[in-house]
Amino acid sequence: MSLKSRLNDFREWVIPLLDQPDAMQVAADAERLSRDLAAVESQGWTAHGDVALDEARRIFDAEMARRASADAKATTYIAVIAALVPIGLSVQGAVVENKIGTAPSWVNLIILAAGMLYVIGAGIWAFRALKVSGAARADIPDVLRAWRRHDPRIHMIQTTLKAARLNWSGVNDKVTFIRMAHEYLMRAFVTFSLLLIVNAAWTLASGAANALRTRQTLAVQHRNTSAARIPVCPSKASPSRQEDRTLACH
Repeated sequence: MSLKSRLNDFREWVIPLLDQPDAMQVAADAERLSRDLAAVESQGWTAHGDVALDEARRIFDAEMARRASADAKATTYIAVIAALVPIGLSVQGAVVENKIGTAPSWVNLIILAAGMLYVIGAGIWAFRALKVSGAARADIPDVLRAWRRHDPRIHMIQTTLKAARLNWSGVNDKVTFIRMAHEYLMRAFVTFSLLLIVNAAWTLASGAANALRTRQTLAVQHRNTSAARIPVCPSKASPSRQEDRTLACH
């Protein structure tokens, strides 16, 4: 793996970005959509029409279920984010005032700011997923046109399948936005966990360092006290006092 690829993977983990499709990919998707709609229109549905209509309804319902699931997850993420924002602001104020945390304030603020940025990013993607968008479906005019034909099932099959196919792009976008919100929220959780781990490790390291310094201080004091208790015996003294000091040293 090259260095550029590793740096790209690291950047993707730190700041997840959504790759935008280029002009060729957009044109290919539009061509695929036109081809699928034309295939639905040209397909003969006279044989086993009831089965085809049931399958068309099942496919359409599955797409609507995906859309509803994405909206429900977006609502849940927004509720979680709305609860995290005031908590993060309260923790930030306590860190600035040095009320919590044993690590330096600048370390806590950097980690906390990164976590809050991830929370904001998750909120942006969740709101994008929850944004109101149009959806195709078989409505009253389609039913009326179907019943003017010889076999209404053919028109309903075509209309239902076309609606499901037209909804693919919007539903896929919603699912993609939810996945991005999940990625940012997961990184916010990791960042807040890192904040707790750093402060816990800092507390243990500070305690160990204080204990080591205390032991070294006590050892120095003990050596100084022991040295102060040993009498000094001079090598030169007067003959009258040398005998007394020699006896004191022994």
